[in-house]
Amino acid sequence: GAKEKWLGGDVTGARGILTEAFRANPDSEQVWLAAVKLESENQQPDAARSLLAKARERAGTERVWMKSVLLERNLGLPKEALALLAPAIKAHPRYWKLLLMKAQLEQELELTDNARETLVRGVKVCADCVPIWLEAARLEERHGLVSKARSLLEVGRLKNVNAPRLWLEAVR
Repeated sequence: GAKEKWLGGDVTGARGILTEAFRANPDSEQVWLAAVKLESENQQPDAARSLLAKARERAGTERVWMKSVLLERNLGLPKEALALLAPAIKAHPRYWKLLLMKAQLEQELELTDNARETLVRGVKVCADCVPIWLEAARLEERHGLVSKARSLLEVGRLKNVNAPRLWLEAVR
């Protein structure tokens, strides 16, 4: 209902529906993220931040943490996004998207050694995650360590036998 109101141009009505939804389901990830999207899309980043902070306390799911990091990243604040990733990964150490985002932000901030450490951790705790293996190999390749990239892809293929993307990357 909130989405229909919002798409119809009634942002206040959408906020009202979401307020009612919060009363009925205060721990619902879906309600929190809908409210964040409404505020974010209506150029209210401070309100979206505040909602995400509350959502991390109440719901604290992987997606809530990921959306928190994405908001900061999309606002052009990579250091703030990176700072949010420490507690996010502590709360959800096996959620590969958080590890991948951390490595990407560290690369963006030219913290190559940190990105490498993050990806090493990622391939250990998420050995079945093809995107982590690909990012680890690409990082090494970008820094001229082609044999290390090749080795990472080989290990990744051994641990993920049915992963055509790893084979394709190795061929390329």
